[in-house]
Amino acid sequence: MDKNAPISSIIGYSRPFSWNFNFRRNLSDSEIEDLEGLMRSLDRLHISPLVPDKRSWSLSPLGLFTVKSFFLALSQYSESPPVFPTKFVWNSQVPFKVKSFVWLVAHKKVNTNDLLQLRRPHKALSPDIFSKDGLGFLKEYL
Repeated sequence: MDKNAPISSIIGYSRPFSWNFNFRRNLSDSEIEDLEGLMRSLDRLHISPLVPDKRSWSLSPLGLFTVKSFFLALSQYSESPPVFPTKFVWNSQVPFKVKSFVWLVAHKKVNTNDLLQLRRPHKALSPDIFSKDGLGFLKEYL
């Protein structure tokens, strides 16, 4: 299926809509259920043959898709926390050290000061631990 195909080449204008999908492979049972739900949603739309096809993203002021606009909409309407993009991290073209660090940060395994205070309050650093002469830390622990 051509992703740039106009709507008029895929759908007829009479109700009920007649769809002309050409999938490259057979759909799984769960994909068929998703497709049926999509078709029910699309059946409620009003499509006019007088208006030319136009692609527009309603979640962005410019009408263009952005990951940020999608993420904000998803996080605003979703009750569950967003799913971490595992494949994106591990399949990206960045050094392994960076992938590992991002993974640790996402799973709150990096010992940042706030996590240190939760895990070991007596060992966490506080902002006032250093004095103006730079030796406050040493004086306190020597």
